Amino acid sequence: MFLFAKKDTYLSLFLTENNLIVSYIDPKNSNRILKEFRSSIEDTAELASYLESVLDEIKENFKDRPNKIVFFLTSFFIDKDSSKIKKVYLKEFSDICKKLSLKILGYIETQEAIVKKFLQSGQKTAVFVEIDSSRAFANLIENNKVSYSVFNLFVADKLTNVKDSVVNVLPDQPKLDKIIIADYLDLPKLDQDLVELDWQNVLKLNDKPEVEMVKFDQLNQILVDLFCAEITGSNLASSSQEDPEVFEKTSYSYTAESTVTENQSEADNYEYSAPNLPFGFSETDDINTDYKKETEQDYINLNFEEQRADSLQTNTRNRFWSGLSLSMFRLKLPDFRVKGPVFAIIIFVLGFLVVFFVNELYFHRLVISVEPQTSEIKVEQSLTADELNDLIAYETKTFSLTDKTATSGTESVGEKAKGEITVYNFSTQQFSLDKGSKISINGKVFVTDLALKLDPAEETEVDGSVVKKPAVGTVGITAEQIGSDYNLSYSDKIKLGDLNTDLYYAKLTKATSGGSQEELSTVAKSDLDKLKESVLEKTKEQLSSEELSFDKTKYFYISDLNQYQITKAEFDKEVNEVADSVSVSAEVEAKLALLDKEKVLKLIEPKLQSQLETNFKYASDDLEITYKKESSDDTVKYNFAITANTRYNLDKSRLSALVVWKPKTEVVDLLKKEPGVANVAIIEDKTLIPFLSYTPVFADKIVIE
Repeated sequence: MFLFAKKDTYLSLFLTENNLIVSYIDPKNSNRILKEFRSSIEDTAELASYLESVLDEIKENFKDRPNKIVFFLTSFFIDKDSSKIKKVYLKEFSDICKKLSLKILGYIETQEAIVKKFLQSGQKTAVFVEIDSSRAFANLIENNKVSYSVFNLFVADKLTNVKDSVVNVLPDQPKLDKIIIADYLDLPKLDQDLVELDWQNVLKLNDKPEVEMVKFDQLNQILVDLFCAEITGSNLASSSQEDPEVFEKTSYSYTAESTVTENQSEADNYEYSAPNLPFGFSETDDINTDYKKETEQDYINLNFEEQRADSLQTNTRNRFWSGLSLSMFRLKLPDFRVKGPVFAIIIFVLGFLVVFFVNELYFHRLVISVEPQTSEIKVEQSLTADELNDLIAYETKTFSLTDKTATSGTESVGEKAKGEITVYNFSTQQFSLDKGSKISINGKVFVTDLALKLDPAEETEVDGSVVKKPAVGTVGITAEQIGSDYNLSYSDKIKLGDLNTDLYYAKLTKATSGGSQEELSTVAKSDLDKLKESVLEKTKEQLSSEELSFDKTKYFYISDLNQYQITKAEFDKEVNEVADSVSVSAEVEAKLALLDKEKVLKLIEPKLQSQLETNFKYASDDLEITYKKESSDDTVKYNFAITANTRYNLDKSRLSALVVWKPKTEVVDLLKKEPGVANVAIIEDKTLIPFLSYTPVFADKIVIE
């Protein structure tokens, strides 16, 4: 039974730091890549979900779901010291394949594909450069194999970083045939600069090297060709040199429909012979039987067997690294009798190992608190009223309120004093006094109740002298104002207007009486206005103490910009109505000013990013915002100050892997040395073995909080 059965099809994952190409490979098809998907993936959980959808689409289109998987890995995933896959990724690859029920064959490094293609050119020395999201990797290819590699972190100019990487990997090399550059970021400006760079001068070479750019999709095709050559036992030169199909681009992925070629029927009937020891496995029924058993047991005890050949030239297929071995550990007891003490020791050791394994797998758990370094950045943004309106979404709430206040208006009520005066006319002319004529008595004004006419005074001669007898008449008077102040009992001569008192005057002949006055409280208009202001203030107070229901992850609440409107107000008294108090029953509509965080962030993002330190990040729902309203001429502006608390972006999976199976006494000091760590503390340690002074064996049992 062959390891690679007739109907085997494969899923390949070409991974860079932040991107990937997923290819469906059928070695029997001359085009090989029948369907290709490309996407940007954030984490392994998202990758597993995405691959599940890819497998469903493949099954729908080809009626055949791939049963095996191979990884194409860039230098980002390879440890530069050990030349093996970084341990942090081993379990992630394993977990993904367990979820998808795919058997892992192994992986090929991108530099292997380049070396394989490089061997055909007859050239001896080359440098292969990979430009990834966070760094540039340079690999020296010498005598048909990779002999040295370096990488530079991107801190400023990418062109300088790539150039320095090549210089560092080639310090004293007088001859260099070729520079091969794989740009996974697709930066046209950088690509052009690298091709046009005077490498001969920069590297101090005897001859000018050839410079070639290899794109992400091209490199994927090269890797697929190498993979197919490995599993079919052919060489790279005999593999299909046809260009991959033209894929239709969408915002989510690159896709293509399968194409039936003239040679396809012939390919479908072709049976492949597996090469000797492909990927480190023998062609035996036992291997396939073991694989089936392990599949039924959900891939228990998967282990990476890293077997790397020394030279591609000696054995190309062995250069393809072995993948996950699915053979379980089995204990076979020797077929002979052992003495009691020896057997007891064996049982004790085995029992301890079982307890230790169970403890590590199920009960040993370590929780570590790691506090990242923090910093604060602050930016300012000035917005006009019109600009601010575009950022605010108003949420309306209605409140029913009542209030009461004492009245402040007054009204005087009472009676006017009444009396009677006698008028004297000493003139020789007739005198008349109109009704309503005003007369001032002791400083108080009275008006006459009726009109009065008096004849001229009579003159008589007494003892030779002329004596005048005045004409006299009486008329009633009423006080002009109410009040007891108008109650008078005596007066001197009362002057009648501007007339001479020698000829015309009056006297109070009947005291004025009956005058009275009382002050009453009444409703003033200001009382109603005061109640309106009061219910608005009560609305604001109620809002400040009430838990608002808006989405706090999307909006900032700016209470000073709220709008309030009384939609209904009913008073129990009217203006000028006599009353000691007045009350109101009102409905108030409050429009809450909610500032859209997404829109604000879109405005301030460039300013925040310009101040953000390398490897620091901030949470959009953890921004503090203050503002100040300013007016000048006819323009109103709002000056916003946005403060972001930033924290170092710690890689928790890396920290967990760093302290696996380390003495607990060293854990805190070890993690404190990591970039971006401010403080570390062990907050919980659970284990069945109380004297165990080491951290768990399994990284997923170490929790970083």
